[in-house]
Amino acid sequence: MRYLLLLSTLLLTTGVEPREHDHGDGDWVMDRSTSRIEFVADYVGADVPGRFDTFDVTLSFDPLRPSEGRLEVSVDVSSADLGDADLTATVMDKPWFDAATFAVAGFKSDAIVAVDAGGFAAQGTLELKGVVREVTVPFDWQRSGDAATMRGEVALSRLDFGIGVAVEEVGADVRVVFDIALRRE
Repeated sequence: MRYLLLLSTLLLTTGVEPREHDHGDGDWVMDRSTSRIEFVADYVGADVPGRFDTFDVTLSFDPLRPSEGRLEVSVDVSSADLGDADLTATVMDKPWFDAATFAVAGFKSDAIVAVDAGGFAAQGTLELKGVVREVTVPFDWQRSGDAATMRGEVALSRLDFGIGVAVEEVGADVRVVFDIALRRE
């Protein structure tokens, strides 16, 4: 009892208010220097990797209250790089990303659920090439102080978004792999 009285006196005299909880809740901003979003398509049985160089991720998240979380991702589609100038130019054209018309792809979620220890899933909408689809994005969450990492992978059907529909040599599913470094705002 004496300890509680002493603690209360200290808090009152220093102007510090006790917090109901400190579980890591709050807003997180992306560390651009170490974050990445990559993708892998299948072309006649061979993996064709690529990446997006310009994107942004904002997250409001507490792993103890995931249902209150919000996630927004925006990707500059014209920043795609497949490591080959001709391939990169091809995917910017109308049959593929049509980057001149649909410059930004976006994912928004206000429904994050816990799946297992450290594993979560963001349920939301992905807008890509003017098409909006419901998508669930699984991710692992690791936090260390004011820094955290969000890692995961999701398979998307390019055909669902009208991407390269007339090209049979490219597999329908594209794997999107992300590793997002975050810091507490």
